[in-house]
Amino acid sequence: MFDENGKLFETYFDITLENHVLPEGKSWFIDLLLDVVWIPGEDAEMLDREELDEALTDGTITTGQHENALQTAERVKEEMRKHEREFERFCVELRKELMK
Repeated sequence: MFDENGKLFETYFDITLENHVLPEGKSWFIDLLLDVVWIPGEDAEMLDREELDEALTDGTITTGQHENALQTAERVKEEMRKHEREFERFCVELRKELMK
């Protein structure tokens, strides 16, 4: 997300099991209910862990899917720690391209 001046202020990652990008806007994904949010200058945070745990408890997801979601979210957090500035520059450049 960018502010009115084009400054990146937040990035939100959905942790998903599958992503299907199809023509004509018919794309879809399987959401694993866990999210990671990153604000420039801060550590990335995991969100909705309780939803993920509830999905495991009620059988909506498997133990493997639960573990996969947690590992993926931790990897996203770690990559953001390592590459924060590069990612921020990438987002700004991508926005410029999209705004054309």
